[in-house]
Amino acid sequence: MANIQVDDILAGTPAVQCKTKIVCTLGPKSAELCIMEDLLRAGMSVARFNFSHGSHEYHQGTLNTLRQAMLNTRLMCAVLLDTKGPEIR
Repeated sequence: MANIQVDDILAGTPAVQCKTKIVCTLGPKSAELCIMEDLLRAGMSVARFNFSHGSHEYHQGTLNTLRQAMLNTRLMCAVLLDTKGPEIR
């Protein structure tokens, strides 16, 4: 049986939970690992992917980089996929 402690599960979680969320749209300027780590440390709580622009392969690469940034900083971040809907003009 594994010995799991609550402190181990909550490690890296702020003592006081904020109710305010910061949503950041990730794009070419923020696709680098060091930039994503900075965004996480600055308080990004939701990463938005705009599927109106870019290929699925591009977004997969960005998601992989975000996952690595979360591992490096030990900070969690939700992912929001903004898919292209019907256009009304």
